Amino acid sequence: MRVAAFPSAARTLLPGLWPDPGGSADPDAPLVHLVAHEPEQAERALARHEVDIAVTHSYSLLPRPLPPGCERRDLFDEPVYLVLHPAEAADRGLAPGAAADLAAFADLPWLLPGPDTACHEMAQRACGAAGFVPRPVAVASDFAVLCALVARRAGVALVPRLALPDPGAPGLSVHPLRVPVRRSVHALHRAGTGAYPGTRQVLERLAALAPGPGSGTAPPGAPRAEPAVPPGALRPASAAGSPARTGAAAA
Repeated sequence: MRVAAFPSAARTLLPGLWPDPGGSADPDAPLVHLVAHEPEQAERALARHEVDIAVTHSYSLLPRPLPPGCERRDLFDEPVYLVLHPAEAADRGLAPGAAADLAAFADLPWLLPGPDTACHEMAQRACGAAGFVPRPVAVASDFAVLCALVARRAGVALVPRLALPDPGAPGLSVHPLRVPVRRSVHALHRAGTGAYPGTRQVLERLAALAPGPGSGTAPPGAPRAEPAVPPGALRPASAAGSPARTGAAAA
């Protein structure tokens, strides 16, 4: 099975499609080939039959239409966080894990995703909704680069939960947004192929790998939250992924 996935999903979710090195491999599991693509490129590869499944995303500020001839399995939603240096957060009176008002950071230098990505447009729209245009001092499509620059107090960034470094990474203060922005993660396949054994197995495995209720609800370093799941937390589309949605025409 050929799978295209955006980079943070390729790093955190897709490795789970391979068997545990310490366990026994399922002889019926399909052989997986992975390529990292941004959503638009992944959709084009799917339309050209270069891949069988495309793991893509869309933002609450930037909805993404279902491509013609495709079906979609919704996997989960995740929050977008404001990430800044702990010293900057302290200077601004922002307690660990406290919700951030983007307008309060309009004067700071910003670290933005690459201009050819939906993540860049998301950051522009989120800042615009807060009443300002971000002033970039660095632009990079790799969120690891942006987080490394935050750790040097080069600026602030908006980062989806899946793209954050491992919990406990030094130099980062991570905050939910007072006006939440969410990223939805989907698995696309060509219409009519969802019942194919290989496609079905990979879709079911992706749904099982999706973060469960409450996963990633609190930013790294935040105080323990109350048991209730707050708005904007990682939310699976359903226990086993939502029913597939179908595009306009079959491929």
